[in-house]
Amino acid sequence: MHISIKNATREVSKKPVFSSVNLEIHSGQVLAVVGMKGSGKSSLLRAIAGAVSLSSGEITYDGALYEADSDSISRSFLLLTSPPPFLSEETVLRNISLFLTQYQKMDDAKIGDKISTALDTFDLKEQFESRVEELSSEQAIRLAFLIYSVIEPGVGIFEDLNPSEIADRKNHGTIIYSARAVNLNSDELAADQICLLNRGQVYATGTPGEIRRLAETDHLVASLTGLG
Repeated sequence: MHISIKNATREVSKKPVFSSVNLEIHSGQVLAVVGMKGSGKSSLLRAIAGAVSLSSGEITYDGALYEADSDSISRSFLLLTSPPPFLSEETVLRNISLFLTQYQKMDDAKIGDKISTALDTFDLKEQFESRVEELSSEQAIRLAFLIYSVIEPGVGIFEDLNPSEIADRKNHGTIIYSARAVNLNSDELAADQICLLNRGQVYATGTPGEIRRLAETDHLVASLTGLG
């Protein structure tokens, strides 16, 4: 899915949360939206997923606008907020089932085998009857990726993710995640494109190599990318 963001602005109580954002996200890309707390990155991710509306501008998906009855578009996204929207008192398996129901995939005869394989892949086989509140933070992240891999929505959107947590997941489809910083010196950095937000506006965008070159002369870029 190709996502085009043009002059996107969101205001709350007449105050901009983010403004004049322009981005192109191509199918299969991993996009890191990076910025300090209050930069607008979580709101931007929720707008991309259709969870909040824009005040002006537009976001299109393969050329189509997201409308209230765009079921095919809405089911193309899995938005996992921070913390993830799990039912903490329910089991791992129950939470997986609820997401599958939401995405209308419970009738697939292969789902049972797929879940079993995913529990092994994400090392959660022993926790499938455990309540989510009993999971460690690392296990909760793995559960989020398990659900993404089973549902296969096309686009996974993750808030406040440590980039190292998706280093071995980047070939699973289009992923958009937010982080307060990324480390361009890390071998575990997962990003094809980086968008740096500052006070609700796009400060810089580019490939990791392009952002690295910019960091050589820009202190803010350097501080957000581990090069400062």
